[in-house]
Amino acid sequence: MVQHGIGPELSQSGANGPSIFPTTTTAVVYGFEAERWGARVGAFNAVAGDPANPKKTVLPFPGEDGLLLIAEVEHRSGSVRTYAGLWAYSTASPDLLHPADAAGDRWRSRGAYAAMETTLATTHTGEKLESWVRVGVANEDVLPVATYLGGGVRYGTEGRGIGFAIAHARLGDPAIEAAAISGYGAQRVETNFELSYAHALTPTVTIQPDIQYVRNPGWDPALDDALVIGLRLSAGFR
Repeated sequence: MVQHGIGPELSQSGANGPSIFPTTTTAVVYGFEAERWGARVGAFNAVAGDPANPKKTVLPFPGEDGLLLIAEVEHRSGSVRTYAGLWAYSTASPDLLHPADAAGDRWRSRGAYAAMETTLATTHTGEKLESWVRVGVANEDVLPVATYLGGGVRYGTEGRGIGFAIAHARLGDPAIEAAAISGYGAQRVETNFELSYAHALTPTVTIQPDIQYVRNPGWDPALDDALVIGLRLSAGFR
C-alpha cells in the first residue's frame, strides 16, 4: 500500500532531517517478528548527510553528532496492520521563541506517531480497496509542526490503481508566535489534497500522473492556494 511516507512531525526534525534515501548516515537497527507482533529499535547519527552540501555522501562515526532514537511496535490481524512509534534526539535543540537561550532537556526534539492500514474490500477480479491513516505529534517548543494527520484510499491492482489522499499539518503555538514576532505571520494549517493514478506500462516501467491542491502552502499568508500538476515516470530492473 502506498502512503505519504513519514509524517512532517518527524521529517522536520534534525539539522538535515532524518536519514532517508539518498541522504546517508550511520545507524544500528534491531528488530524481531512474531506471528502477529513485531518491534524495531534504531539508533541513528543525529545529523543525516551534510547540511552544507546536500549531494555529498557522508558516513560519520555513529553518535558523533548525537543520536536519533526510534522505537516502533507493530500488530497484524487479518488485513489490518497497526503500528506506533516514539522518537527522540539525545541532544537539545534551540527554543523557537528564545533561540539564544541555553538549550535544556525540555527542548529536546521528540515526538510520537501511530498508523493503521487495511484492505476494505476485494473484488472477484483482484482489485482491492485499501485505506490508511496516520497521526503524529512533536515537541512544539522546538519544532514548528506540532500535529499531523494524514490518510487516503487506493483502488486497483498491483499494476494499476487510483488513489486519493489528504495531508493536514498544524503549527504549534510557539511557531505561530515566532512568526508574528518576525513580522511575517503564519497560517495555522497547511492541507494538501492529492489525486493520483499509477499504471504499469511494462513489468519495469510505470507512469503516474498526479494532481494536488494545497491550501495555505508553506503556512505563508502571503501565498495563494496552489494547484500542482505533475507526471512521474519510473523504471526498475528485475
